[in-house]
Amino acid sequence: MRFFANIGLSIVVTAGCALADTVISASRESIAEFRIGYSYERGQGMAKDYAEAMRHYLIAAAEGNPVAEFRIGYLYEKGLGVSPDPVLARQWYAKAASHGDDHAQRKLDQ
Repeated sequence: MRFFANIGLSIVVTAGCALADTVISASRESIAEFRIGYSYERGQGMAKDYAEAMRHYLIAAAEGNPVAEFRIGYLYEKGLGVSPDPVLARQWYAKAASHGDDHAQRKLDQ
């Protein structure tokens, strides 16, 4: 895990999950929601809770955050906090890829 300072905020970028330039385009609110969701997903500073992670990712995704869109796809792909759904996973990966997330594009190319 690496930390980057963008638009005056420190954001978490996981290996292969996001590019700094992708995150720059996201609003501050969506970055905050993504960070909360990521903390719930990983159990960092709070109990691991995939359903709560999904809730925050959906808020961030509504703001056009491609990293949150990718994480939603991942949760659907793996069935974490939701029933596994490869169709929904692929739809979210496509949305993230259309917003510039290279890792999502690699998932679609598999």
